[in-house]
Amino acid sequence: MKSWIAILVSLPMAVSAIGENHEPSLLNQLMALGGGKRLSMIEQSAADWTKLFLSAPVQPPAKSRYVFLSRQKPGECDRLRLRYENGALVVTITQTLSVFAVQVERQDAQPAALLDLKAVEAQAKSVFKDSDDLELRSPAADSRNGTAKPKAYEKTPWLKSLSWRQEPGRVIFTCLKDDGKPSALDKGFDLGSNEFWFSKEER
Repeated sequence: MKSWIAILVSLPMAVSAIGENHEPSLLNQLMALGGGKRLSMIEQSAADWTKLFLSAPVQPPAKSRYVFLSRQKPGECDRLRLRYENGALVVTITQTLSVFAVQVERQDAQPAALLDLKAVEAQAKSVFKDSDDLELRSPAADSRNGTAKPKAYEKTPWLKSLSWRQEPGRVIFTCLKDDGKPSALDKGFDLGSNEFWFSKEER
């Protein structure tokens, strides 16, 4: 997993209404430029990707709202975050312009517990929609990180780019926002493709 993405998913998590984490100057600029509508469009886009990627049992509660977290310094990027409980799990979705990350935290996990590869694969299949044919691989003997095995994934093109890493009690899955359709965006895992989304008017 790219180092900036590791930072992305480990940043402090806000669990509040949209807008609280905007600095006032950014909010004022966006509102002056008709930004309220723009923010709504961005949030709707994030909700659409979530609906496309995640299986029905893992979908966020109705009327959930994303928190906007804007880039504060080099090495960070604009991102949206949503955190909610799902049975014995706490699910945190973080999105940038090109990247979708979902962290699954087991509230009842033992502090030092790491999942084996098959268990991580089962977790991924429970999280992602239409992923019965998903297979994971790991270069590490302790299965701390890895990727999806190369396959066609014709119905689920986002699984081609899937990577994962785990820490005791939680697994983080990351993929590109790829629905298989042509896009004007040059999507990638590099920081340059994700740094700006809403913290300046144009990329």
